[in-house]
Amino acid sequence: MQIALAAVAGVGHVSDRDLFVLYSDLIDAALSEASRKAIQMLPQGYQFQSESLRQSFEKGRAAEKAADVLDVLDARGLVVTSEHRERILGSADIETLKLWIRRAAAEVSVDARLRIGVKARHVAHRLQLVIREHRALGVVLPRR
Repeated sequence: MQIALAAVAGVGHVSDRDLFVLYSDLIDAALSEASRKAIQMLPQGYQFQSESLRQSFEKGRAAEKAADVLDVLDARGLVVTSEHRERILGSADIETLKLWIRRAAAEVSVDARLRIGVKARHVAHRLQLVIREHRALGVVLPRR
């Protein structure tokens, strides 16, 4: 069972969806019926007992969230510098990455999307309001 859990945790690091499905299916096929049922019965918020499995799983989650941040930025047509990419991919804090995903969908610049802190959020929000007010008045703002 330990080996099966390690394999399942390892699959969490696979970013390619097709490979993820393939590896998951191969693991599932290799399990005994009892092991398969035991894994399916694990609670949704199950915490791995092994520290190395827990770290491996968290690394996989962080890598997935970092990829999500980059996907949203790309979908919005924003250029991500190598410095930004390195910072995003280097983050292991799930909550920070979740915040960046939300910001990537709403903020006005990549720098603003990666900023952390109440004051920065307030300033970015105020800036958005000012930009909207100017646009409503027909003021053309210069682009960076």
